Amino acid sequence: MRKIYALALASCLTLGATAALAQTATAPAPTTTATSASAATTATSTTATTTKTTHKAKHKVKHVKKTASHKVTGDVSKMDCTANTVTVDTTDLVIGTTTTFTLDGKKATCADVKDGNKATATYTTKDGKNNATRISAKSK
Repeated sequence: MRKIYALALASCLTLGATAALAQTATAPAPTTTATSASAATTATSTTATTTKTTHKAKHKVKHVKKTASHKVTGDVSKMDCTANTVTVDTTDLVIGTTTTFTLDGKKATCADVKDGNKATATYTTKDGKNNATRISAKSK
């Protein structure tokens, strides 16, 4: 009977030590039981990582790189609504379908803005072209 108690006590101490060692990440597992507990911990960590990766894969986020916006102020010259070009001060700009125009603070069209008007243009540069986003002009 004493042998059974001694064996049970040794088993309890081994399991207790194994649980304590399994909780610390830096301690190596000295017994086969500890190795199993360590493997279980590793499996749990791997599962958590997989879950995070799957979560990220479901919610892909596109990072849009914003282009820098520039501003130029000066006289309008070489206004050509047919060729979709305009020069403000000395900066040549391309007029697109999304370019907005204002004249004296009111919504306007390309044809409303004339050579000689004072204007402030906002534009972005892409592929070597200055694309006008907004042209605000004041009549003479």
